[in-house]
Order: sequence, then C-alpha cells, then structure tokens
Amino acid sequence: MMDKIQEYVESYGWEYVIIDEKNILTGFSDKSEMSYPVLISLREEVFTITCTFQIKSNNLIEFTDKLILLLRFNFYWPLVKVGLDDNDFVVLALDLPISGLTYDSFEFALDVFTETAQMLVAELPELSVSAEIDDEIGSEVQAQPFGDSQPTDTMRDSF
Repeated sequence: MMDKIQEYVESYGWEYVIIDEKNILTGFSDKSEMSYPVLISLREEVFTITCTFQIKSNNLIEFTDKLILLLRFNFYWPLVKVGLDDNDFVVLALDLPISGLTYDSFEFALDVFTETAQMLVAELPELSVSAEIDDEIGSEVQAQPFGDSQPTDTMRDSF
C-alpha cells in the first residue's frame, strides 16, 4: 500500500524521503517560502498525514489562549484535527481509510491538509514549523526538498 501512496505523492508533484516501510517524509512550501515538513504514515486501516509546529510562547496564559483557539479550529475544520504531542508541539493531522483509496481522494486530502496548515500559521503567527518530527529523522527533514502548494479559492471557501 505504501507503494501506492508514494506513487500518489509523486503524481501530486511532491518529492519524498522513505523513512521506513510505513513512513515517508515529504512537504511543501507556501508563497512566502515557508517549508512545511509532512510525515505520511501507514497504519492498519488508515494512513495519517501530519505536520508538527512549535508555539513560540513561554507564557502559560498565552499558551492556554492558543490551545483554546486550536480547539475551536477542530470544530470548524473538515477532515483535519489539531492536537498536542508528548513534547507539547502542535500537530496537524488528517486520517483517511486505506480501503477504496483513489488518487482523487488522496489529492483532495492533501489539498485540504496544505490549505489548513497554511491557515493555521496565518491565524497563529506564534507557530513555527517544527524541524524535528522525530529525533531519528530530524536531519532528513532539513535536507528534504519541498514541492509547491498554492492554496485555491475553492479550498479557502470550503472552510
């Protein structure tokens, strides 16, 4: 199944690095040249697309306010969810079932994901994209060339 996902990533115009048999690292850059490392992981019945962010704030009250806003995003944004990992990094994630996966559904998922990631950073400028998805692959994140993703008005209007 990962072969199919890799083929879809290539068709989408993104390059990727194979981390292991269940994980690939890819990503995109926005109009301002900000790079978004994206991890695509294959699990039992779903594949997961994630991007990790750090909140630039040492103030607990500011951090709490940002978390409240992230919870509101979870309610309004289709398909994606926002959460915290074990290091208190913000993780944007999208899960899709593997069964019946087509290129069209994969493309739609990546469109939604890239648009949402860019909207998240636009709404919360305190966020920075985390260069360390995992200690084991952090160096590969830095070297990864990213494809271009341009938000579409259609996607923006759907939010």
